[in-house]
Amino acid sequence: MAKNEIIKINSEMLNKMQVLGRGACSVVYKYGDNQVIKALNENGMQLHNEEQFAQLLKINNDICAFPQNRVEIDGKFQGYTMEFVDGQQLQEKVDEIDLDTLINAIKQAEQDIRSLAQDKVFFQDLNQGGIMWDEKNSRIKIIDTDFFEINKDFDVNECFNANITSFNTMLEMELGIMSGQSKKLSEYLHSNPQFSNAYREYMLESLMGKESSVISLIQIAREVMKNEFGVIPQNLAEMRKLVGEQEIEIPNSVNIPTFLPPDQQVDTAILGRQVLEEMSDTPLIDETENEMEKQELELQQQSSLEQIDISKIDLNNSYFHFTRRDNLGKISREGLKPQVGDASKMKNEEQSRVYLSRGGKGIIEIKNSFIHEFKKLRVCDIPEEYRKYFDIKDYSSQKPIDEKAVYDAMEKRFKDEIYFQVSAKEGEDFLIEDQYNGAFLEDFSRESLKKMFEQHPERDIKGKANHTISTQQLTKLYTEKGDTAFDIVNYLYNRLLENAKKVGKEDSVKLVNSDLNSFFEYIKDRNIDSKGLE
Repeated sequence: MAKNEIIKINSEMLNKMQVLGRGACSVVYKYGDNQVIKALNENGMQLHNEEQFAQLLKINNDICAFPQNRVEIDGKFQGYTMEFVDGQQLQEKVDEIDLDTLINAIKQAEQDIRSLAQDKVFFQDLNQGGIMWDEKNSRIKIIDTDFFEINKDFDVNECFNANITSFNTMLEMELGIMSGQSKKLSEYLHSNPQFSNAYREYMLESLMGKESSVISLIQIAREVMKNEFGVIPQNLAEMRKLVGEQEIEIPNSVNIPTFLPPDQQVDTAILGRQVLEEMSDTPLIDETENEMEKQELELQQQSSLEQIDISKIDLNNSYFHFTRRDNLGKISREGLKPQVGDASKMKNEEQSRVYLSRGGKGIIEIKNSFIHEFKKLRVCDIPEEYRKYFDIKDYSSQKPIDEKAVYDAMEKRFKDEIYFQVSAKEGEDFLIEDQYNGAFLEDFSRESLKKMFEQHPERDIKGKANHTISTQQLTKLYTEKGDTAFDIVNYLYNRLLENAKKVGKEDSVKLVNSDLNSFFEYIKDRNIDSKGLE
């Protein structure tokens, strides 16, 4: 079939086709042997840019599956055909691919990306889920090109540098070698001077607009393994095995669906209601329900802070801060004062700061990390501030904390906390430089650091040292279930699960946030058991 033809079908024909996948903007159907139909839904049609679409129809390139033919469904434009890629997501196959084969595929991809730069094709919103491994042809294929665009403002080199940086970033994530990842392979490699120095040079070249390739990192990683273990690994799975990493690969959170904007959010009264009901609040230690209500009334009277339903805000780009409820009155008068609390001490932070979470995912990830860190502690290591939440008499014990005891304590703590949305600005309330290691900073300009910050978003933001965030920048959050941090995190996690379920990524969300997921599952089961005993 020639390119740029119009494919005309009806709804009945479409419904008989095999569904290959669903996304926030479309449904993908198998069409013949070598094509798919990407049928746009209402969201997809609203985002459809006819001018960019028409330009992409003219582009031919091996690495990207661009639109080929327009599709009319029941007489109306509703999508387009694309090349059918018979394979799996690269992140699902990368561990078992022979490294030499992978290197050759990356070389070909780099050539294709350079060719696309001639046409000024810009990789807008490149994501891991859209990168496939074509097993038959041993090549990398980008299939999620909906938001790619022709950008005439770029020259050829600028376009190539921007695209190759995005591509390299995705590969780093999937290979598990990105700096800052909490995976054993990444941690091991970056602790090795040979690899860490090479990675520093690689990042420096990238930020300076010089050509850099992930291939060099793969080759050095393999050399490190040979020197350290006397074995030349044939694939990533063998590398992970050598450093003692679990065979199961934890998906990167970048590929997990984001929260929908407020006007597209699904009503929590429908989603997850049964689960939320089962996770009903329990009183804090030594506090009765009446005492809690009295305390809340008093604090509300003291507080002049505005409040907002979390379902009404942008969950992807907002900043947040949590604190104990009994701080509300003081904060409403004085703002958020910088300090070094017990949580900061656990992270070896010495300067007084206000810490922020970036986005709804930031809240989830930080709470997940809290649970994770506590599960690694001995009883004697429990910070003083948190001991009141544990039913433990002897804090001198060097035994590990029981997992269930951690869950019970974290539930009480989260129900003792509240969240603020914070109107924070870079340069005023936090500095890009503070988000990175001091030794690392010597090689980079502030402009380069800002670019790095944007390309690799941090979820845990360090506020400026000794800087107070004013009350005018704070809005207290609440949900239809309540206003505790437990309610907030519960709401966000169920929302994220629901969005992920729509695109078949629910298991990935649970795996990435395994400690938080186990926490909620434990509470759910415990509450069900307690109801059964009544």
